[in-house]
Amino acid sequence: MERGRKWAKELGVPFEPDLQSVLANPSIDAIVVNTPTNLHKEIILAAANNKKHIFTEKVLAFSVKDCEEIFNTVEAQGVKLMVSLPRLTKDYYLYAKKVVDKGWLGKLTMISCRLAHNGAVPSKGETQDWLPAQFFDKEQCGTEGTLLIEDERIRLKSSQLGDEEWIHPEGIDSSLPMPLEQWAAFIKDGTVPTITKEDVIHLTLINEAAALSDQESRRIELTEIVKDQENTRVKDPSILG
Repeated sequence: MERGRKWAKELGVPFEPDLQSVLANPSIDAIVVNTPTNLHKEIILAAANNKKHIFTEKVLAFSVKDCEEIFNTVEAQGVKLMVSLPRLTKDYYLYAKKVVDKGWLGKLTMISCRLAHNGAVPSKGETQDWLPAQFFDKEQCGTEGTLLIEDERIRLKSSQLGDEEWIHPEGIDSSLPMPLEQWAAFIKDGTVPTITKEDVIHLTLINEAAALSDQESRRIELTEIVKDQENTRVKDPSILG
C-alpha cells in the first residue's frame, strides 16, 4: 500500500486502496491489471461485472478453464478485454506468420522462439556452442527452409524461392498498433483487435502444460489438457463458451 501511495504521488494522481471503490466509480471507464497472475481472475471478473474495460498483462490466467470463464463474463457484460501480447503486432512476427502460411518452410518440424539466443556462438574460451548437434543436422531439423530473425533483422532460406541462398526480404508489412493502442481503438470505435481470444487461450494452454510438466516431472501433451477441458464442459455445462 505504501508503494502505491508513493507511486501515485510521483504521478500526481489520487491513490485509492479499495479496489471496489475504484470499480464502482462511474467516471472510470477502464482499468489496467498489473497484479500477479494468481489475482487476475478475481480482479478481471470484478472489473467486468462493474462494466469496466480491461487491459491486462500476460498470462491471462493459470488455466484454460479460468480463461473461458473470464471471456464468458467479459462477453456477457459487453466490455472490451485486451491481453498485452506485443510480439504479435511486430513486423517480423507478421512476416514469419506469412512465411509459414505460404508453406515456404515446408512441413514444420520445430519452432524455437527466444528473445535472445547465442546458442550457435561458442562462449569466450570455448570451442563448442551449447546447441545440440541435431540443431545443425539438415535431415533432423528442417524440410524446405529456415527463417531467422536476429536483432529484428530477417533472413530466409527456402528451396521454394530459388537456390537456397539466404535472402533478406524487402517491403515487409509494417508493425501493427501495440496491444494498448488496439484496446483503446476497440473501446472507442469498435475496431476489432488482431490479438484474438484464441491467442490468449493458446498462451495459457502452453503455460498450464509447462506448470503441469514441472509438477509431475514428465512430458505433457497439449491434447491431455484439451481433453480434460472438454470432459469438464460435459460435466459442468455452466462453463460452456
